[in-house]
This record gives sequence, C-alpha cells and structure tokens, in this order.
Amino acid sequence: MNGNKMTKAAFEKLLQKQAEGRTSASENQKIDRIWQQIYDRTQAFDWDKVSELGVKERIQSGINQRIAYTAKTKKNYIGHYFLRVAAVFLLLILGALIYNTVNQQEEIQVALLSRSTNKIQRAQVTLPDGTKVHLNVNSTLNFPETFEEDSRIVQLTGEAFFDVTHDPSRPFYVQSSTLNTKVLGTSFNISSYADEETRITVKTGKVQVSLNTDQKQQVYLMPNETASLPKGSSNLITGKADASSVIGWTSGKLEFESVPFDEVLARLEKYYHTPLVLSNYENKGCLITASFENKGLNFILSNLQLLAKFTYTENEEGEFIIDFKSC
Repeated sequence: MNGNKMTKAAFEKLLQKQAEGRTSASENQKIDRIWQQIYDRTQAFDWDKVSELGVKERIQSGINQRIAYTAKTKKNYIGHYFLRVAAVFLLLILGALIYNTVNQQEEIQVALLSRSTNKIQRAQVTLPDGTKVHLNVNSTLNFPETFEEDSRIVQLTGEAFFDVTHDPSRPFYVQSSTLNTKVLGTSFNISSYADEETRITVKTGKVQVSLNTDQKQQVYLMPNETASLPKGSSNLITGKADASSVIGWTSGKLEFESVPFDEVLARLEKYYHTPLVLSNYENKGCLITASFENKGLNFILSNLQLLAKFTYTENEEGEFIIDFKSC
C-alpha cells in the first residue's frame, strides 16, 4: 500500500497494530513517514470523528512504541534520553498541528471548478468520476476537482443533461436553486433557470427529488417521468414526459417536420431560454420543415427567413420581436 494513498481508517488500524507490538520494521517506517507527511501537511485526515485527546493518544502510543523498539536494539542510556526528549518535542508539534487543523476545519473550503456558457454556447464536461454532462446555454456548473469519498456533489444554474457514472458507495447530488436531486447512476435532465420553473426529467435509472426547503417532500422518478416546481410554489408536480424530446437540445441539430411557425418559435424560445414575441401571425397556418445546425438563435432565425417572411429585432430586455409577414 502506498503511504500517500492510505485512508484514515487504514492508518488507524495500523496504529492499533503498532500499539499491540505486532508491526514489522517496514510498517513502523511507514507510520513514521505518514506522521512526517502530516507534519508537512502533505497527508491530511479528517479528525472530526475523534477528539483531539484521542488523536494525541494515538501519536503518543506510536511514539512510545518506537521508543520501546529502539530501547531493545540500542541499549544506550544517553541515546534513550535524547529519544524521549525528541518524542516529547514531536508530540507537542503534532498536537499543536492537529489542534489547529481541527479548529480551522470550518474555515477550510474545497476549491470548486466552474464551467459556464453564454446565450449561444453549449458545452460538454467530464467530471472527476467520469460522469458526462451536457451544459445548455446560459448555464453554470460548479464541481470539485476531486469528489469526497462518500458523496459526489455539484451545483447547477441553468440546464444540463447528466449521464452519471454508477457508484453505489457515493451518491451523486445535483443542487439547484430550489431542488436537490440524488442518484447512484442514471441519466436525467435538469432545467433550473432564474425566473422559470425547475424541472427534472429522467431518461434512464431512478432519481430522488426533494425540496431544498423541505427535505421531507420528495418524489422518486423513473424513465420518462418528470417533476417540476413552478416559480413561487412549494409543491412538487409530477407527470409523464418524453425524455428524448426534452433532451433534444443536446444533439447538434434542431429538426422540424411540418411544424407550425408559431410552434417553431415556441420550441426555440424553450431551447434558448429567450423570449420570442410573435406579432401579426393570427393562425396563418405556415408549416416549417427544416433541419438546423444548433449554432445559436440568431443563426436559426436568419435561416428561417429563407422559409417564411418576417423581420425580427432584439430589444434592450433581450426579447426578440418577431413581425410575421407571410409564408
């Protein structure tokens, strides 16, 4: 086992073995190296679950064991005396180090990586555990460089499709502004934009969804099921959904087959989360059949002008005003 990768539980087990006098010379050397790594702050263990006194006792036990081992091989009174002085000095240093670590843990925050997109960008992100994430426009995903040993937690603003790597020992959590989503290994879509409802749609596997403000209010979703929280509401709404249609934005194309012009705009509004205000249409019955590369709203609108006559402008609020002429 590599000392640099030893877990806290394995280290404690090795300390117990040493206290019972059952460690080999190489194991004693390994323990020495780990104590040195703790001193150098290159090896860190979470001591929250034990008291500082308990940690110090483990240190003292390890030191005493080394003293006893050295005394057997080097029956030198002066060397024995200086070894005890060094052991006490080491105990004080390590005790102070662990005391500071325990008391400062609340101030230590794990650095998060962040990936964001603008109104015309989409992105694909691979997380540390191999989970694949498709990030939609105007979205931000925050995640740690390395996940914890017992959980995987990310934060999402906007929309993303997650294909989560299966790991029963580490549940995967997606935290959004209003909902908390928990899975072990599955694929699902989350839409959580500001000023819009939050919606989770499952493609494969099983998902647990709960309110941030009320963890007791939770639902379980299976494939092609959805849960939503309307803006300003405190009640989850569940139902059926076509997951393939919901995650259509993850592909490189937008396809329309004899779709009315106003419905095309409605789909574009949803895909790009940008208001499209249509005027002068009034059931004109204009049908659109086309396939567009997903290169942004302006790109698609300019190509739509080859199939229907209309003008469009963007106002200061970011709304697109569509003035329909004819088909």
